[in-house]
Amino acid sequence: MTSALEGRTALVTGGGSSIGLGCAKRLVRDGARVTIAGRNVERLRAAVDVLAAQAAGGGRASWVRCDVTDEQDVLGAVAAASDADGGLDMCVAAAGANSGLAPVTAYPTAWFEADLRLNVLGTLFTLRHAGAAMARSGGGSFVYISSHVTRLTFALTAGYSASKAAAEALIRVAAEELGSARVRVNCVRPGLVARIMPDPAFAVAGLTDEPDVVAE
Repeated sequence: MTSALEGRTALVTGGGSSIGLGCAKRLVRDGARVTIAGRNVERLRAAVDVLAAQAAGGGRASWVRCDVTDEQDVLGAVAAASDADGGLDMCVAAAGANSGLAPVTAYPTAWFEADLRLNVLGTLFTLRHAGAAMARSGGGSFVYISSHVTRLTFALTAGYSASKAAAEALIRVAAEELGSARVRVNCVRPGLVARIMPDPAFAVAGLTDEPDVVAE
């Protein structure tokens, strides 16, 4: 029986763990050829082993090191995930992070700038190059992993909240512009997800027992 996404190509940034890895698992189970991208090579290698064990149909997984804040890295990741003609069918933009928790009156400028660079500029680079590749394919689907912080207020998250909201505005613009090329652009807003390392956000939320979920 043919898998639902057999023969389709997909790039998942932040795919070495957490939500990105979860998305990659589903894609390979449905037969897609998935390339996961991230900054931690050891984590990516381990994730590919997990994905290979779960692949179905023509599904397979590979990895490429990519810092989404480096445009050349993003170009390389898109090229690695694309087919021989340079086309791409799907992209899940799951790379993102929160630099830390602090009140807005004392929020470190370096944290704020880092959040903007990763969550906004990294999304722009991914949209720019994955979107172009999908347009060459005659269409595709781009999914951005956003957050509930864009519509709900969470204290101490000035950099993360502002950067995620800005990224969602970027996603809306991209959806308008890329629709004519048959590229769908959407975002989803997950709730709080546990990470490998203890996350102070869990303490703020009153959660002390983190579920066994791998971090991005």
